[in-house]
Amino acid sequence: NNKTITVKENIVNSGLGLTGYTVSDAKIDNTSYYVSNGGKYVITPSKTDYKKDIKIEWKPNNYTIKYSGNDTTVNIYGDSITTKYTGSTASTNHTYDKFVTVATNGFEKEGYVFKEWNTKSDGTGTSYGNGADIGIANLVTTPNGSITLYAIWEAKSYYIYFDSNGGSLVKDYDELEFDKTLNCY
Repeated sequence: NNKTITVKENIVNSGLGLTGYTVSDAKIDNTSYYVSNGGKYVITPSKTDYKKDIKIEWKPNNYTIKYSGNDTTVNIYGDSITTKYTGSTASTNHTYDKFVTVATNGFEKEGYVFKEWNTKSDGTGTSYGNGADIGIANLVTTPNGSITLYAIWEAKSYYIYFDSNGGSLVKDYDELEFDKTLNCY
């Protein structure tokens, strides 16, 4: 799955790049001239090869998707209350320009239902379904990089019924969401 390009110009100490790929070799007349330099590459042909075509071979970068259960903190009557998740979801490894399937959620949170994975913990990023095939997503371009997808939760709804105990009520029930304040009538 390597990509190969031939550069038809003088390239010495090149900054040439291909997003999501790392140089695996640079050759002139089948002689390698690639030198790794702290994660970057330097092409160093001899003076006699200076004006020859340089064939650069690229390999796709590997990356990891990490998954967070994403604790929820709410403010109820001035108190911050955090609902923590339990369980785990293993990280998944991927290759740039390859088909991606996100993990199936292994987290649980009392009072909540898993909704989706998201690139931002507040749910404002890019969303992905549970165990979804998302195609060639290319979520990370750097070699051996990573991204975290956060579990986005929806509060469960439930009903509370009020007993007037012989009195009168404006309303005899109320629909509530987990971790929300209760309005009494």
